[in-house]
Amino acid sequence: MKKISITLLFILLSLLLQNCSILPIYQIKTINDPYYKSTIITEQWNKVHSFFESIALNLRYSPDYNKLELRFDYIDDKWLFIQQYNSFLFLFEDDDVLTLSTSSSPNRDVRSGSGGGIREWGNITLYKEDFSKLLNKKLKSLRVIGSKYHVEFKIGFPTLQNRWRNFSKLHLDKYW
Repeated sequence: MKKISITLLFILLSLLLQNCSILPIYQIKTINDPYYKSTIITEQWNKVHSFFESIALNLRYSPDYNKLELRFDYIDDKWLFIQQYNSFLFLFEDDDVLTLSTSSSPNRDVRSGSGGGIREWGNITLYKEDFSKLLNKKLKSLRVIGSKYHVEFKIGFPTLQNRWRNFSKLHLDKYW
């Protein structure tokens, strides 16, 4: 029993040192954007996973501009170099595919401290028809296209879609 406890403690410490996102909790926040002088309602920590990687896919809505975006945040130890155009392929259970592009070139950064690694992030503008598909059709996976390879995320879509539906009911029905 003591050996199991020590092993479990070692695993948890290893995950924390590698900057694993087991501690952050999903939440919805309202923030003031000083750059655009507007209010933004945003999700935080809404993630899907592949076997090793994860990507946050957080909805961001600005009632002042009536604009809905999907904020992606990919953190890993190797560069994917996410492409700007046709780089997010949402694959549905009925074999339909929704292809989306980022609003501008994705941002890239090398992270320092607490595990390091790299980060690629940006926004995808969502239109009503595309958002309706993302809410109402059963997602099977997300393929994110990089410059030389792609990553396919297959874990966590029921939770992701339920959170998007909840966000939509709470914040978008009033405006959008």
